[in-house]
Parts: sequence; C-alpha cells; structure tokens
Amino acid sequence: MLEHPMTQPLILTIATLSASLLFGCGGGGSTNADGSSSDAFDAPPALLVASTPALALATSGTARFLKVTNAGVVTAELLELRVTGLPSGSTAHSSCPVELPPDTSCLVLIRPGSRPSAEPANLTPVPAKLTLRGSNTNVLDVNVSVITYGSFHQGGFVFALDDKTAITGGVSGKVIATADTSPAANWSPTATEVAGVSDNSLAGANSCNGAVEGRCNTSRILAHFPSGERNFAAAQCADLRGGGFADWYLPALCEMGYTTTGPGNGICGTKATPLLPDNVRSRLFDTDGLFHFSNHYWTSTQASLNPETDAHRAMFRLEQPTSEGAKLSVLLPARCARAFAP
Repeated sequence: MLEHPMTQPLILTIATLSASLLFGCGGGGSTNADGSSSDAFDAPPALLVASTPALALATSGTARFLKVTNAGVVTAELLELRVTGLPSGSTAHSSCPVELPPDTSCLVLIRPGSRPSAEPANLTPVPAKLTLRGSNTNVLDVNVSVITYGSFHQGGFVFALDDKTAITGGVSGKVIATADTSPAANWSPTATEVAGVSDNSLAGANSCNGAVEGRCNTSRILAHFPSGERNFAAAQCADLRGGGFADWYLPALCEMGYTTTGPGNGICGTKATPLLPDNVRSRLFDTDGLFHFSNHYWTSTQASLNPETDAHRAMFRLEQPTSEGAKLSVLLPARCARAFAP
C-alpha cells in the first residue's frame, strides 16, 4: 500500500505469476460435453459499484470510507486500485482483497491532509481519481476532492463546511456563487410584508428563522409572489443555474456576515463572535483578497422595523457591514447561495 499516492499508482493486489500465466495463455476454461471449449469469461462479469461517484473531504478533517461492492454474479478477480492526484499529505488505504465474491464489499479509507486539491478561488480544480478494476470487472472511477473554505465546489466558493457527516460519505456545506446576479434588482415586485422572513422571525410551520435560513426565506418570498415579473432578488437566485444546479437561494442576513465590527451584539453578532461562524464575510472576504464582492447585496431577511417597505442588505468593503434598504427604490445585486450534501 502507498502512504503518499501523489502520482505513483497504489496497487492493492498483485496477481500471482501462475494466475498471470493462466489468463495470459487463455487458461481457466473447461471443455463442454460436445468437446467444444468454454472460456471462463463467458460467465457474467463482476460488477463493481461504489457507495458514491464522488467524495469530498475537508482539509485536515475526518478520514472517510469509500465502500466498494461487487454487485455481479461472479467473483471479482485480480483487483487492482490506482490512485492519482491526491494532494500532498493525503493518503489512501484499502481492505479490498485479491478476490471479491458477489454481494460482498470492501472499504477504501481516505485520510485528508492539510492541502486542498486546488487553492482557494481556483475555478478549475482537478479532483484525485480512484480507479478500481479487476480481470473480469468494469472499470470503476471515483473522484475525490479535498476542499476548504474558498474552494470551488459544486458551482460556487465554499463558505460553510460540516465535517460531522457520516464517515461513509462526504462533507456537506454551502457555497456562494462566483458572480453577482445581473441586472441589479428590487428586493420584491411590490412593497408588501412577507410573513415569516423578518430578522425576528422564528422557525415554525409558517415561518423561518429569518436571520439565518436563506433557503427557507427564499421559498416563502417566492410563494408570496407566485407569478408576474421575475426580476427581483429572490427570483433571480431561484432561476440561477450556475454549475448546472437549480437549487440556488437568496442568502439570509447572517449567512452573508456579521452585523457589527466592534463591541455590541447586533442581529448576527460581531466580527469576533458572529452568530454563524461560517458566513461569507468571515470565511471569504475577511481572509484575503482572492474573492471580489460588490459594496451592497440584498439578503432574504426582511427588516422587522418596517417589514412592508424595507429589507436588510449586506455590505462589503465598508465599515458598516449591514444596513436596511427600501425594497422598491433600491436596486442591488444578489450573491446567491446553495447547500451541498454528502
């Protein structure tokens, strides 16, 4: 097994010389009753199936298992695993035997190091590839990505990571779109209150936790304005198809950032102690200059002081990180978000 499979193949099993000679010379067959030959490969092939086609791990995070099952009707023979492209410090170990009988499984353990597959803000990351095959199987390819805050993943830049998911799958989290919506738009098509999406709203049957649940807020906003003009912030996000995904939403105020830079405890906390530690401003904007943001963005959080006319906006490159804006008289872009699952 290879502890550091950066470019060199990791060979899980090595065929014996006799087995190699047997297959290389056409051996392993038998003779039928009529005297004709019968090749062992006439049997249905073994079918290797992975528990997931792609696996994402967090840098220096939880080691995770890839489960490989033989879903065929014959034993998988002469199994071989090759691993290419894992970042330095990440390793792979396997329990897969030389032969894997039908309806049985083996595990490949991937342990992530401190380096991601690609540097933050890189729009063309190349995942590592795990390739498993046998002498009588399909070729099974699984992409493995080691990601961190700012990694480009599933259509956007990662600003939230959950590494507490089951170790038989990948991490979950949230990404922010790589570009603003265009053109700049109003928060809503009319100046009316949308119930259950304000900064003081709490989660319930007909309400969201308005300060933090952007996906819930977006659904309620769209339900309130079900037809007509789609050129408003929440609809622009819902209509986005970035990365081929159709589940984008308008982030809530606290998903975009904190609300105060100094002492005090605003709706979303302070720079030192934000209500949501994983927010766009803290994880992307405050860390370095790789990510470019406009000065103002709509959020899906309505202002509780004037819910009919005002909604919250997040601000970057300004000392004041948030403010309220008039829903109809202010045209702003949005920076849409989506959640990804293991």
